[in-house]
Parts: sequence; C-alpha cells; structure tokens
Amino acid sequence: ALHRVHLAVTAVSRRPLASKPHDEMRAEGFVSPAYWVDAWDRAAKSFKRASWSDNPEVLHIEFTLQRRPA
Repeated sequence: ALHRVHLAVTAVSRRPLASKPHDEMRAEGFVSPAYWVDAWDRAAKSFKRASWSDNPEVLHIEFTLQRRPA
C-alpha cells in the first residue's frame, strides 16, 4: 500500500558538509561517522559530485512529520 508523508519544513540553512554533527549521522542510522562519509563518497562518485574531502557547501533542511497536511 502506498502512503503519503507530509512534512513541514522548519529551517533551511547552508553549511559545509564536514560540519555535519556526528549525532545527526547516527540519527540517520549510521553506526559511525566513517560509515556516513563512505556512503556520501560512494553516492558522490556515482553522480559525479563533490566528495567528503572536497567539503562542499550543502543545504541543511530541518522538518517535522505532520499527520495531515496544513
């Protein structure tokens, strides 16, 4: 069955990729920052994007899950 997910964006900012806190990496399901960096680099290589060591500026988007759309 398909379900829609409704999100409310609460904040948007730009920041260097390497400034991502380790607790955010863990909250995304990675057991260590090294696994997160490895996943980033594999995806970056696939899409020909900047690697972790390039430290690109990225968008940081915070949101909350909504039971129903506003």
